[in-house]
Formats: sequence, C-alpha cells, structure tokens
Amino acid sequence: MKKEIKPVRQMTVAGKRTYLRPMCECFQVEENEFICTSVYPQAPQSEEEEWDQDEEVPGGEWEL
Repeated sequence: MKKEIKPVRQMTVAGKRTYLRPMCECFQVEENEFICTSVYPQAPQSEEEEWDQDEEVPGGEWEL
C-alpha cells in the first residue's frame, strides 16, 4: 500500500498546506536468538603455571 507523496507546491490551497495525517507502517522482521556462554578455565588443567583461582584471565570477548 504505497501512497504517492506530492511535492509541496501541489499541496497548497489558498496559500496554506493541506493537512497530512500521521502515518505508521509495520514491517515484519525475523526474531533472532542470541548465543551466550561463559567459559571458566580449570586451574589444574591450565597451562599457566602461576594461575590463581581468583585471578582474572584475559580472554576477551567474541561476537558472532
């Protein structure tokens, strides 16, 4: 349902612009689900020799 948009010069009546009612269009979109996970290193199996259980390990963040 497309409506023709008229130029401003065609919308004038007696020096005034004609009223254009507000319009709203709805678009159907797909729903996406996010994959989220947390990875925790295991101290006994870590290759870092001086790794502390409470220490933050820089692993960064990844976006898919």
